[in-house]
Amino acid sequence: MLITILLGLALTAGKVDKGDAVMQAQFDLLRLSYACGDPLYRSKRDSTRRWIERLESNTTYSMQDVADLDSGLKNGTIKPATRVERGDCIKLLADGEAKVESLVEEYNR
Repeated sequence: MLITILLGLALTAGKVDKGDAVMQAQFDLLRLSYACGDPLYRSKRDSTRRWIERLESNTTYSMQDVADLDSGLKNGTIKPATRVERGDCIKLLADGEAKVESLVEEYNR
């Protein structure tokens, strides 16, 4: 019985780690999207919210985290980790979206 409980906890912890990786990639994509003036920023933000709902207990991220990020981006207190050149935005956004898709596939396995 104890082995079953421990195995269940280990599997749950792995799912949370994968869920958090998906959400971190989503948050990185949101930062980049906002910095690039992406017209699809709001769609990406809404997608991030839907992912939090889907992942439920498999992530430590919450709707409040999305709201805080959105507010921080809009009032300038949160910026991308690296400086973004406008000419690089299309490639960076495509790379960010590919990373999210890859992590989602890994999460679903």
